[in-house]
Amino acid sequence: MTDNTDSGANLAVMGEIYAAYNEANATPLMNALADDFRMIEHAPESIPWGGVWEGRKGIEDFLDAVAAHMTHEEYVCDRMIGQDDIVTSWGRFKSRCNTSGKLVEGDWMHRMVFRDGKIVEIHEFLDSLSGAEAFGLASLT
Repeated sequence: MTDNTDSGANLAVMGEIYAAYNEANATPLMNALADDFRMIEHAPESIPWGGVWEGRKGIEDFLDAVAAHMTHEEYVCDRMIGQDDIVTSWGRFKSRCNTSGKLVEGDWMHRMVFRDGKIVEIHEFLDSLSGAEAFGLASLT
């Protein structure tokens, strides 16, 4: 997928999204979504935030599912690379389980696809099994 989108502008949008998300503010993310947006959380659907989320309602449901189980203490983007309509980013998180209080730390990676300055697709990759185990949602055994 290629369009005439400026990768520098896409990187700036993502920088604003990450800075706001680290402060528990999803407004820049919601403002950047295309009407036909979808997110793929590469985690089993047995994990409440795993699976495919479509449209603005879908991302709201995704964020609600995450918030119901964890509180991010830190969500930092360490690096972003943009080319044409694709932004790839990676970073780290510290989250606390809302029920047990257990702290989970890990790395994440995102692949965002833009069209005409709006995000049409996000893929999120992280160690979902270790996180789910820490939250009592899955077991490694």
